[in-house]
Amino acid sequence: MNKVLINLSASLTYALVQWLIITIISREMSVSDAGIYAYYLAIFSPLAILCSLGIRNNIATDINKDYLDKEYKSLRNIGLVVYFSVFLILFCFFNKSSFILCSIFLFKLIDLISELTYGSWIRAGKTNLYGISRLLKSAITLLVMAICLISLNYYDKLIYVYFFISLIVIVLFDNRWKIRASKEDNDFLGKGLRNLFLFSLPLIFSSFVVSLNVGVPRFFLSSVSMDAVAIYTMLTYFGSIAIMPLMSAYPVYMSTFSNKSLDRRKLLKKITFLTILYSLGYLVFILIFCPLFMEYIYKITDFTMQDVLLSGIFGSLQILLVWQNFLITCERKFKVLFKNNVLNFFLVLFFCGLLVSKYLLFGGLLAMCLASFILILLNFREIRSFDFNGRDI
Repeated sequence: MNKVLINLSASLTYALVQWLIITIISREMSVSDAGIYAYYLAIFSPLAILCSLGIRNNIATDINKDYLDKEYKSLRNIGLVVYFSVFLILFCFFNKSSFILCSIFLFKLIDLISELTYGSWIRAGKTNLYGISRLLKSAITLLVMAICLISLNYYDKLIYVYFFISLIVIVLFDNRWKIRASKEDNDFLGKGLRNLFLFSLPLIFSSFVVSLNVGVPRFFLSSVSMDAVAIYTMLTYFGSIAIMPLMSAYPVYMSTFSNKSLDRRKLLKKITFLTILYSLGYLVFILIFCPLFMEYIYKITDFTMQDVLLSGIFGSLQILLVWQNFLITCERKFKVLFKNNVLNFFLVLFFCGLLVSKYLLFGGLLAMCLASFILILLNFREIRSFDFNGRDI
C-alpha cells in the first residue's frame, strides 16, 4: 500500500506541475500561447514515446531477462539521438515561440533519460524508488515555482524549472539507487540489440499511436484557432490528471500480472471493479467542477455543458483503456496493442475529419469518444482470451 501511495503522490504532483505551467501560460501570457503550448505538446508527446522505444515497459515485463541491460542501454541511446535530431529540425523550421518549444523538449527529455532506471526498478519490485524519484522531481519543482510566484512575482522562466530540478534528482538520487548488473547478469547471453529492437517495435508504435491520437483533434482545431486548441486541451486535461494515479498504481502489480504461473483472477476482478467505479466518479466530478475551473481558474467561458459532458465521457473511457492496455502489456501481447491502436488512429482521423470542421470543439470531443469506445470493445475481445488462472511454467 505504501508503494501505491508514493506513486499516487508522485503522479498527482507531476500532474499539478503540468497544470500549473499551462495555467501560468494561459493567465499571464495568453490563451493563444497556451494553445501553442498544447500544439507543441501534441508533437513532442508522441515523439518522446516513439524515441523511448518502449524501454520502461519492456524491461519491467522482461522477468526472465531475455535481453541484457547493456542492450537496453544501447537502445535508449539510439532513441535519444533520434529525439535530439528531430528537435533540431523542428527548431529550425518552426517559428511559433521557440521559448515554449524548447521548454517542452526539455520536459520530455527528462522522461527519456529516466526510462532505463525506472524500468529496472519496476522489474525488481522496487516501485517505491520509482515513486520517490518522480515525487522528488515534481514536489521540489512545485516548491520552487510557488516561491517564485509568491515572493518574486516571476513568471516567464518558470516552465524551465522542472528540467533543472529533475537533473539534480537524477544525479543525487537516481544514480545512487540505480540497479547495477551483477556478475551473474554479465554471464547471461542476451538475444541481441537487433532482436530487442524488432521485438519492441509493436510496443513502440502502439504507444506512439496512442499518444498521436491525443494530438489529432488539436491539429484539426489548430486550423480554426489556437484558442480552440487551448480550450480543448484544458477540457481534456482533467482526464490526463485522472489517469496519472492509475499509471502509478498499476505498475506496482506489473510483476504479479506478468507472472503467468500465478492465479490472478481475484486481483483482476478487484482492480477492474475499482477502475470502473473510479471512471464513473470522474464523470460526476467533471460535470460538477469542470465549469468552475474553466471560468474562475483559466478565465475561459467559450464552452458549453455539452462540451463538458463529452470531455467527462472521454476521460472515463480513457481510464478504462489505461487498465486494458496494462493487462495487454503484462501479457506481452505487443502486436495486439499495435493492431488495435493503429485501427483506433484511423478511426480518430475519420471521425475528426467528419466532425471537427462542422462542430468544432464539440466535434473533436465527440470524435474521441466514439473512437475510444470502439477501441475498448476491441481490447475487451482480446483480453477475454487471456488465461489468468495460473499455470506451471
